[in-house]
Amino acid sequence: MNRLYKNLVNLLLQKVRLYNEFIDLLRKEWDAVAGYSLENFNDIMNKKETLIVKSQVLEENRNRVMEAFAKGLGLPAGDFTLSKLISARQDPCNPKLAECRRRLLKQIETIRELNEKNKLLINHSSLSLKKSMAFIHRCDEESRSSYYSNGRLQEARMQSRLLNTDA
Repeated sequence: MNRLYKNLVNLLLQKVRLYNEFIDLLRKEWDAVAGYSLENFNDIMNKKETLIVKSQVLEENRNRVMEAFAKGLGLPAGDFTLSKLISARQDPCNPKLAECRRRLLKQIETIRELNEKNKLLINHSSLSLKKSMAFIHRCDEESRSSYYSNGRLQEARMQSRLLNTDA
């Protein structure tokens, strides 16, 4: 069981470090979107995907360790959580596990908040860009139109033209 505790603490500390990297990337993502830097944004998205894959691997390993704990304690593995492990058995690693759990929960909340802020900023930036494009398109159409907005015919613009009569 001591080996399982050490493995679990190690996995949780790796997750804490990974989530810190993810939080840093989310803050950089905000800066990239606010600065309209597509290159930085794409780079950040690639890094986020890599961190997500690493996180999934860590979560699979954590699940395996938790299943081994549940089996060793004779408890059902399906709903066996870190808090249940801490309360199920007295161990010197319990304070470390509780601290990791607390930090992870706080980081998950921070990630959720930053994701929501970034999502709102991206949506706002996208809407602003769409409105700008619509304005430019409307101005372009008005400048090419031979009608005023009240329906009257616009005077023809006098432009010089050459006519080739040799053909």
